[in-house]
Amino acid sequence: MLTDVLTCFWRFYLLYCLPFFLFDDITLWLLLIFACLMVFNFVKLQTVVLKVGMSCGGCVGAVKRVLGKMEGVESYDIDLKEQKVTVKGNVQPDAVLQTVSKTGKKTTFWEAEAPAEPATAETLAAA
Repeated sequence: MLTDVLTCFWRFYLLYCLPFFLFDDITLWLLLIFACLMVFNFVKLQTVVLKVGMSCGGCVGAVKRVLGKMEGVESYDIDLKEQKVTVKGNVQPDAVLQTVSKTGKKTTFWEAEAPAEPATAETLAAA
């Protein structure tokens, strides 16, 4: 992926920026625009929340080790009490699930809580 970004950058620079370098300051603006486009197109940070069967500090350490080695992970938070692992970074959810599963702990995606239904006249009358 990094080689794709660099290749794209050099092609852009050689075709659009270099010819204008001696004539105008538009080169800097083009580079800035290109850099912004690259950041928004190639770096897509995601948050992945997992339920991991952890019972002790050793389990937490095992999860920390595998997440620390995983490429693209920016940060992670491990809550032993809730058995919840939150991972943020340029990662794919399935890849995070597989990586944490390598610890031997039961790992699933954290189920989002269902939103509470608004109270209607019928439900209030029934109560």
